[in-house]
Amino acid sequence: MWADTTLTPSFKLRYVAGSLGGYTESGSTANLTVASRTIQDFEQRGELKLTHTTAFSPKDALLTSVNAGVLGIERVGDTSINTVLLGQGLPFATPGKSSVAGAFAGLGMEWRTRSGVSVFGAAEYIAMTDQANLVTARGGIKVGF
Repeated sequence: MWADTTLTPSFKLRYVAGSLGGYTESGSTANLTVASRTIQDFEQRGELKLTHTTAFSPKDALLTSVNAGVLGIERVGDTSINTVLLGQGLPFATPGKSSVAGAFAGLGMEWRTRSGVSVFGAAEYIAMTDQANLVTARGGIKVGF
């Protein structure tokens, strides 16, 4: 059984940035203007994945996996939202913590065929220190050529 099982450790570091355009409300006697801003995060993810392969022929196999790990997210850069109301600057702090951590666990499967086509699916549960709980799922078909 263990001859067909693989343990894969991984560590990923990702920088994510998003740009939000500014806008001005209209139709009021006190229109609010919100300045554009950029959101920036660093994300880290450490994971252990245990994969078991069941071969049905030299080119047909079912791979099943379980994974678990930890992750962290740090907000960087300016965290304020600059607004103007009635001609006066009115800055707001971005809601939420500037740093959160969490743990995750998941399951996955992939059916590989001799024709270079595979069908896969995976689900993951994530619990964060800011009380966020997430469930993610993905699936699809891969075609190799």
